Amino acid sequence: MTIILHSRKAIFIRCRKTASTAIEIDLSKIASNMDVVTSISPRDESIRTAAGGRTAQNISANGAEFFNHMPATEVAALLGNRIWSSYFSFCIERNPWDKVVSMFFHRLGRRTSARTLHEFIKSGEFLQARNAELYCKDGSPIVTYIGKYEELDVSLNHAYSKIGAAYTGLNTSPKSQFRPILDNYRDHYSEDLKQDVEQAFQNEIKLHGYQF
Repeated sequence: MTIILHSRKAIFIRCRKTASTAIEIDLSKIASNMDVVTSISPRDESIRTAAGGRTAQNISANGAEFFNHMPATEVAALLGNRIWSSYFSFCIERNPWDKVVSMFFHRLGRRTSARTLHEFIKSGEFLQARNAELYCKDGSPIVTYIGKYEELDVSLNHAYSKIGAAYTGLNTSPKSQFRPILDNYRDHYSEDLKQDVEQAFQNEIKLHGYQF
């Protein structure tokens, strides 16, 4: 889902495995009838409706459509530079080693993935957890602000304050059932798997200073 709050001059770029569905559901509750809200899965749509959020609306613009996990470069191109440069755009990023484990459990729970983290990484499927391509252009961020999943409330409080909205915490967690509670990502890695992720996520690690 992509959220563009014209009413607050704000754009949320959805990154993978960063509580983005919960954030988008929360933002959809403050969207007006002029704002862009893209569609989500039927299950998540029912959660959004129950939470009082707006369903998909205004997804077409200039002969194209906004879509789920839409890169910032494409959002900017569709909106035009005047709007993009004058709006507050933001996203959330996450430690890549933790993010890969989160994606593995999510897909394992849906029975669409490898059965072990080793298989998940060695098959190359883990590369789909890379987010830099969603908020960067030529390797450099083009969004106004990148918050951290590891300090999510602090990051969202900052972002919401920039758009004149009150942040009261996320009240939904649509994907939390897939991963064991209190699971520590470090426990899942051998040294070679750790290095595979480090190599594949070099840009994100460099940009945000993440360590294993």
